[in-house]
Amino acid sequence: MVEKPLKPWVLRTAVSIFLPFLLCAVFLFGMFVGGQRSLSYVPLRSFSPELLVEADDLAVVNINTADVRELTLLNGIGDSYAQRIIDYREEHGDFAAIEDIMLVQGIKQALFDNIKDYISV
Repeated sequence: MVEKPLKPWVLRTAVSIFLPFLLCAVFLFGMFVGGQRSLSYVPLRSFSPELLVEADDLAVVNINTADVRELTLLNGIGDSYAQRIIDYREEHGDFAAIEDIMLVQGIKQALFDNIKDYISV
């Protein structure tokens, strides 16, 4: 019996299907054999625990004392909102209640709802 040689497209197809699985297997094997048991978490923003206060088992940011870096830890608050909060605070004094943050230009009910559990006065 005479064997027919493989056609080039058959070989390319087999390699294109098999190669990604092989690379994944090598990666996972190396990860577990190399001693790393899980993927590492690298925070996008770093912060110090002393920037936060404990209130009802939630870590919150005090909007009357926080600087730009601390305020940007809040979800939805970037540099420009943080600066607006500080400018408002410097012009009008400390916030009397957390709801007063909605007096800052651009901070509406939806954003307040996202951050209200993470801020204090």
